Amino acid sequence: MKASALLAAALLVFQPLFAAPPAPAIGIEQALQLAVSHLKDRGLTSAHQIISLTLEDSSITGGRQYWYARWLPSIKGDDKTTEPGLQISMDGSLARVVTGGASGAGRPDNPGRRRFGSRDMR
Repeated sequence: MKASALLAAALLVFQPLFAAPPAPAIGIEQALQLAVSHLKDRGLTSAHQIISLTLEDSSITGGRQYWYARWLPSIKGDDKTTEPGLQISMDGSLARVVTGGASGAGRPDNPGRRRFGSRDMR
């Protein structure tokens, strides 16, 4: 009796993990059209190709959905940044995905090398 009640409570708690996600508000055709228009407006259609378009969730429990368009080669930006793709929200807004840049700038050490100190016994 106690075990079945515990199982029922667990199923109620974890039910959102097993439920099918809702259908996206923007279809894949419209998301692809927005991504192509973004590249075209920037004059990048001849040098960059969209290689994937995936429907993503912002969390494992079915948070905010968005489309992620990825292209190759990544668009080179200023100061060692690259733009590998575009995030397309369900309201049609676009957010450029930018990696690199200032996050590693100004580090006094190389993150791949061990620092010298009392534990370094060379």
